[in-house]
Amino acid sequence: MIVIAVRRVWRWIRAGLAHLDRSLRWTGVTDHTLFDYLQMIGVPVVLLLAGTFVSQAVNAASDRQAAEQAQENRLKDYLAQMTTLVLDRGLSASTDQVRVREVARAQTVTALNGMDGPRKRFVITFLYEQGLINGLDPLVSLASANLQSADLANAELFGANLERSALVTADFRNSRLTFARLNEADLQRANLRNALLVDAKLNKADLRLADLTSAQLANASLFNADLRNASLRDALLAGANLISADLRGADLTGADLTGANLTDARLNPDEAKDGATAATNLSGTIWDGTVCPDGTNSNDHSGSCAGHLQPRD
Repeated sequence: MIVIAVRRVWRWIRAGLAHLDRSLRWTGVTDHTLFDYLQMIGVPVVLLLAGTFVSQAVNAASDRQAAEQAQENRLKDYLAQMTTLVLDRGLSASTDQVRVREVARAQTVTALNGMDGPRKRFVITFLYEQGLINGLDPLVSLASANLQSADLANAELFGANLERSALVTADFRNSRLTFARLNEADLQRANLRNALLVDAKLNKADLRLADLTSAQLANASLFNADLRNASLRDALLAGANLISADLRGADLTGADLTGANLTDARLNPDEAKDGATAATNLSGTIWDGTVCPDGTNSNDHSGSCAGHLQPRD
């Protein structure tokens, strides 16, 4: 492809020079034409540019291949180390072997730092299937682990513990996260469309600009969660704990808030005068037995929290 491109460029240059030569024939001093002289200059220039272009393309391809191989080697080394800890050091049963757990966590956090999204998925799937990131006190803590842009779409992570992990822009589309623990996780701009988060724990999670469109969050706990400018369109939030949650600028169009608790939640029904803060979109929101931000019940206000969207004094 590169050779073909160079040939095409040279043919274009030759055609241009021929046209110029026909218009300005050399007169007088020698038998050489303008085309002859320009050709002598043009050939080395074209060859130089072509060589530079080819060299850069080859170097870029080589760098990409080297980076890909480095990530693959990192993943293989990590899996080998973890397999040793599980099989030889009894990590799976080491509820009181603090040292082994610390080593496993250190290896995991280090390995994740140099991996792309698909390989991060491989690591999380491996840990989950080994039962190492489940429950209140997982054998391998992922707190502060770099899971940014992790590809976890359609993942099965029932009861997984991802607390305090960095999941910025992670892809959780259609994932099953029932009973998962995501407390204090950084989920800014994460894609959680259609994710199953029933009974999940997202207390104090950072969900700014996250996409939770059509997510299933029934009975989920989002106490003091930051949901500013997040999309919760058509989300199921029945029975959800949204106490003190920040919903300023969030899109709750068509969201089901039946039985949800929004006590002291922060919403801005009107756009800020300076335009800096968008209004919370409550179009078509379902209010039924919902505890409003001011502590009253929507059923006492004709089935709506309208006019009762300010936190308690």
